[in-house]
Amino acid sequence: MKRQFLTTGVTRMYDGFVCVSGLDLEYKKFIRPLIKYPERPGIKKDYLFADDGIPVIKPLVINELDFIKPDPKSAFHTEDWIIDGNTPPRLVKTPTADEIRRILAPSVESSFNKEKILIDQNRSILLVRCKEIIEMPVTLQSKKIKCRVSFVDAEGKEHFRLPVTDANFLAYAKYLWKRNREYTEKTLIEQLQGKETLIRIGITRLYNNKNHFQVSGIFTFPDWLNGNCYADFEYDFSDYV
Repeated sequence: MKRQFLTTGVTRMYDGFVCVSGLDLEYKKFIRPLIKYPERPGIKKDYLFADDGIPVIKPLVINELDFIKPDPKSAFHTEDWIIDGNTPPRLVKTPTADEIRRILAPSVESSFNKEKILIDQNRSILLVRCKEIIEMPVTLQSKKIKCRVSFVDAEGKEHFRLPVTDANFLAYAKYLWKRNREYTEKTLIEQLQGKETLIRIGITRLYNNKNHFQVSGIFTFPDWLNGNCYADFEYDFSDYV
């Protein structure tokens, strides 16, 4: 069954895998496609690209995949769907800023209520309106870039040092770090200032007996990356520098 969705998440994982998710255009719900590989379900990073190396799946474009069946989990990851990995992804269109805002609007929340989400356990993706970015520390640990975000949501609640897995953000942070690490955090914050900002929060699968929150997307109007994506910064989905 071919279905179209606005891709809102392309996040780095380990062992050559990425996490892809988006907002289904027909049912207006978040959806996370998975291919059933022999080793484990997921999406391998090569699936993001056409044969010529051009990215097909990237944030804020409309993609079409061949969905087979829902595969919801009992806790949090209710958005999972199995897709046909033999059917190449299709880039349907790159919507305008107004179209993106209209598609996302019904799913945007004014606050990030961690306690309620952990109690309900019925979703792993949410989109929160950001009032202010507090800090975006970028550090180097064991030759790997580590990024975190602290922000204030639209209801004035502060949220501190959430790790970032968003491929676009990591790609740009790495790009800046390699050129002038001293001004990386300052440049990131400056490019987000004065813009309408949405922060996408993802909830991890169980890790060390706990589900963790992470920033899996940062979107602004106008676009703080000027239409660029991870591929434009030559990101290889590792954070080694």
